[in-house]
Amino acid sequence: GLVFATGAAEKVDDYLGSDVISDDFHDLARMERIRSALAAPLTVDGDVIGVLEVWRRRESRFTQAEIRRLVVLAELAAIALDNARLHALSEASARAVEAAHRAVEAHLGRVEHALGVQQELIEAMVDGTQLPGVVRIVGERSRCQIALFGVDLEHVASWPPDSDLAGLAESVRHLQRSFGEDDHETHWKEHGGRLAAIRAVLAGRERIGWVCLIGDHALNRDEV
Repeated sequence: GLVFATGAAEKVDDYLGSDVISDDFHDLARMERIRSALAAPLTVDGDVIGVLEVWRRRESRFTQAEIRRLVVLAELAAIALDNARLHALSEASARAVEAAHRAVEAHLGRVEHALGVQQELIEAMVDGTQLPGVVRIVGERSRCQIALFGVDLEHVASWPPDSDLAGLAESVRHLQRSFGEDDHETHWKEHGGRLAAIRAVLAGRERIGWVCLIGDHALNRDEV
């Protein structure tokens, strides 16, 4: 504590008998048979970040030349420690920038994908494409199986056309009990070992059917 308090090199010729240092480490001093000790501060930009200490197990006094040598060694050690800290911070910053870049790229990819789907759907509707064609576009672009059911759970359209929808309508029937009258949420349900995203189709506040998107467990919930 003395070196931290003064910010300068300090020495004690009788460690156990000294009254200028605390007795916090007396047990260690007895175990190590310490007689005299010399310590110098590790200083970075005027702040003491640590202490470099040496000691002897024989009765002796550290000379001024030895004090100067330890001070120089402490200065070099402080520089090395600070360089290591700055290097670690630099690496951490580089990793953070790289992670942020990947996140931005992924988000941009999702946005571009969504805009591409919207543009294709708008063009299809302008060209008079019927509902099965719209469903095909969504299914192909999302790489998922898609199914549309009417308000009474009758099959309206699906992609691929030969999709096996056995049990899916029943899954929707069980799930619809949790749908509110004005439910805009996407509900998730296990279906045949895959993950189904089920959402009510609303016209204003009137429910006119259900849309189901079925994919594997890696289906991105933020994109659905």
